[in-house]
Amino acid sequence: LLFEYPEDETTYAADDEFLLGDALLVAPITRPGIEHRHVYLPRGTWFHYYSGERFEGPSHVLAHAPLGEPALYVKANTAIPMGPDAAHTGERPADPLTLLLYPARGKGESTLYEDAGNGFGYERGEYARRKVFCETQDDRITIRLGEREGSFVPERGEIRLELRGVTTAQSVLVDGEERRPEHGEVGTLTVSLGEEAGPTTVEVIL
Repeated sequence: LLFEYPEDETTYAADDEFLLGDALLVAPITRPGIEHRHVYLPRGTWFHYYSGERFEGPSHVLAHAPLGEPALYVKANTAIPMGPDAAHTGERPADPLTLLLYPARGKGESTLYEDAGNGFGYERGEYARRKVFCETQDDRITIRLGEREGSFVPERGEIRLELRGVTTAQSVLVDGEERRPEHGEVGTLTVSLGEEAGPTTVEVIL
């Protein structure tokens, strides 16, 4: 935490929690029989991954973390890449790739990085990077996927956006064309972008 938030002196002593990337905060429990622990959240808006509960940092919170549900928090408006379960990269299905976001008023920026998952091609530039921007306002959520950079082309047929905590939407536009979203059971709105490749703008009108 202290490398990402060096101005926050509280992070200097937070040695039992860590960031996975810059948008996932993990606070493990290391003793048997314990289901609660205190977690420090640095500045910004954070969401509990499992419950969707929202927290404003900097703050200390008491996390309920039973076996199988670790204390895991996601920074608002940042994209977390998700995919099907796989034991190793060789059996990883090509798709779908799901970008998970927890929208909250404000802006966020993420970088999606992909490579083959094996070998050393990434050292020769065989990778792909693209920016993902998310801006949440009172009446809409705007998500922009930037141009892909790098020579690696993912073998994928579908990319999806999954917005947690968004229960209703008046309309969803993908590059100006209306798209029918899916509504999940836990307050989740999912939009399929299909076989997208270039820059894409998604607007969710609330």
